[in-house]
Amino acid sequence: MDNRQSYTLQEAVLLMKRLSKANKTFTLTFMKRTGGRSILKDYRLISKNTKTDTLGAYKLQFINDNDARKSAYIPLLMTLNGIKIQ
Repeated sequence: MDNRQSYTLQEAVLLMKRLSKANKTFTLTFMKRTGGRSILKDYRLISKNTKTDTLGAYKLQFINDNDARKSAYIPLLMTLNGIKIQ
């Protein structure tokens, strides 16, 4: 695990892309639009569907080994593998 105390948003997204390309999973915490907090454990990043989702440019799409799909708004990301995203 990295000895970092925080990631920038760009660093976090690049790390998620790298891990996903290597077929490795990660744990992500983000705030929901309703104000709650959500934790995705053992997910990978997948390509966006901006054609049908008008807000797709502001989201990341995720999938786990059971094909459960989730999405999160990029500005609402909080932690990646327990490391804070600023």
